[in-house]
Amino acid sequence: MPGNELERNVDGERAWESVRDRVMATATAGRLPSWRFDRLRPVLKAEVSRLRDGEGAQAAVFAPEVGAVFRGLVSSVDVLSLAGAWIQAQHERQSAPERTYPQIAERVQKLRSAGLRALVVMEALDLVSADEASRIRAGGTGHLDAAGDIQALAPLLKRHWAVLQPLQASITDEGQRLTEESIAAMPSAAAELVDADRAHRTPAGDMDWYDAMSRATVLLTDDWNRLRMMSAGALAALGELDQAMEVRPSVLSLYRRT
Repeated sequence: MPGNELERNVDGERAWESVRDRVMATATAGRLPSWRFDRLRPVLKAEVSRLRDGEGAQAAVFAPEVGAVFRGLVSSVDVLSLAGAWIQAQHERQSAPERTYPQIAERVQKLRSAGLRALVVMEALDLVSADEASRIRAGGTGHLDAAGDIQALAPLLKRHWAVLQPLQASITDEGQRLTEESIAAMPSAAAELVDADRAHRTPAGDMDWYDAMSRATVLLTDDWNRLRMMSAGALAALGELDQAMEVRPSVLSLYRRT
């Protein structure tokens, strides 16, 4: 799993924990549908960055307590959009079609076994160096090791398929017989196992994540609307009337840009 993806997951979970009580106390009846936060997060993050970097001086026109509200709303929008992306990931994992981790792991292990058998042949025919073959075999025996092995094997098997293909006819066990289709499926099978392993280790749990996503949408929209109105008021107070008339785009407008 890429390190930056893990960091995003950790940051998103922390953001969710920080706003969970506020989100779950938010009413949704008759309000807004849920956005896809993975699409909304980047555009909102850019808007938040502009508010912090280019318009931070606006807070100076407010009384100190109002300025604190302004800055708090900026932070709230940033955290809510990050938390929303994490909530969305939980919802998608919770509602994904049933396919258990052991089933996915079993498929990868079968692909790995067939690939390693072919690796012996490739090594004997000097199609693969002994060092390269050893590096693949040295990966270990766990599920994630198996995923890494088939990722490494796939390009080798594809490259030497013309030599390997005639040998498959002598393999009576269909589960151990390689095909062009099974080789092509190895990278996606490996990725599926990595995803399943992550979900297996961090289950979505019993929470209704769609409901949480809807509540987060309402709260984020409310905070953003307050913030954009305050931003327009600050611009007007600074004498920048033309800019004040161009109120910052709504969440819906930002979402349509994605």
